[in-house]
Amino acid sequence: MKIARYIADLLYEYECVVIPGLGGFISKVHGVSIHPVKNQFKPPFKEVVFNPHLRTNDGLLLNHIAVTEKLTYQEAKGRLDRFVLKCLQEMEKGRRIAFRKIGNIYFDDQKNIVFQADESQNYLASSFGLTSFVSHAIVRGGQPEKQASTPPDRELNEKPKVFPEGRKEKGRERKAAPAKKMVATKRPNPYKKQLTFIGLLLFFLGIGWGVMNKHAVQYYYQSYASLVPFFYASPNEYLANNLEKLPIARYLPGHDKKQDDANNAVVLQETNNNLEQAKAVPIENLYASPVDTLADNRENTVTEPVSTDLTENVSEEVVPEKETAKENLLTKELPKVNTDTPIEKKQPVAESGAEIRAKYFIIAGAFREKDNAEKLIGTLKSKGFDAGYAGQTKTGLWRVCYAGLASQEEALQRLESIKQQQDPNAWLFIL
Repeated sequence: MKIARYIADLLYEYECVVIPGLGGFISKVHGVSIHPVKNQFKPPFKEVVFNPHLRTNDGLLLNHIAVTEKLTYQEAKGRLDRFVLKCLQEMEKGRRIAFRKIGNIYFDDQKNIVFQADESQNYLASSFGLTSFVSHAIVRGGQPEKQASTPPDRELNEKPKVFPEGRKEKGRERKAAPAKKMVATKRPNPYKKQLTFIGLLLFFLGIGWGVMNKHAVQYYYQSYASLVPFFYASPNEYLANNLEKLPIARYLPGHDKKQDDANNAVVLQETNNNLEQAKAVPIENLYASPVDTLADNRENTVTEPVSTDLTENVSEEVVPEKETAKENLLTKELPKVNTDTPIEKKQPVAESGAEIRAKYFIIAGAFREKDNAEKLIGTLKSKGFDAGYAGQTKTGLWRVCYAGLASQEEALQRLESIKQQQDPNAWLFIL
């Protein structure tokens, strides 16, 4: 039984065709449509949709089948019921029921009937034989110029008419030609390309030098990266790592500005050009910067003359050669300055651990309390490191290092190994 053909024949004449027990096909008329992008013209057509809730028998399809197949009403109804039952069984298996030139029906995940229409068939009888077509947009040009009606020979023979002043030719008005607009243009810079080429050349040369000198780049990065604020996540981290290099102490509430000014001032009084009567000034005040003087005042100092025994035990932060150079320089400039005034020197601190005598130190941390520094040294020594102190900062912080090395290359390699295996925040300190 050709149910699809019977439904298609009825859709040309009726708006609704119901299959009892399955659903109904509904048609809706649409007018001419034009696609704005594709420029496609469609004639009037009937849109066919499927409504699964229309299952009541209206007798239209059964009567058409009975008349066409020459069957009784009951026989036609029995065949149609078997067709509906078979369709439901096939859709339960996940298959689609295809109605030729109408569309397909199938079950979705929620067991609802879904209809997919076939748009190739137009069931509007008045549009029979009309198909869609594509027409490109019409591009209209400018208006054609009017050609002169006077023959060319006549125009050459005519003489120009001369009118007296104050009179105009009838029917004609002389109009001034429109002035041409001046557009300012910028001249191209002849050196722009050359400068761009030179800049790119220098950029790539710098990259090549950095690749060929990786150790130097790592050394400069480890030495000076701490001075650049952009390499820190927060301002507090930058201040913590560079506290000894910044003059923050002078801005603290308990700082005496008058004492700071007195320490920084150097006054020499002359009496009849006799330098022996000049005011004695400590040598350290002549060379120390304001920040160094402030930091030294906060530390423990002694006013006794420095003996040779103490000088031998002082750590490498106090270099005897520099002090000798300072004294020689002062002797040349001020040969008769009174140096009997006791010179303030840092008292050497006796470390519990062995004092490291090296130039490159891999720092693990800095502590205000010495007990905390001792704990860290003990922890590092238990892990196999040659830990100890790397001197004391000007603000009184005790530096604790993993190890002290004399070779720069060996120190960089050891630092990289410690960063990967132990502490990524370790850094290199150069004495």
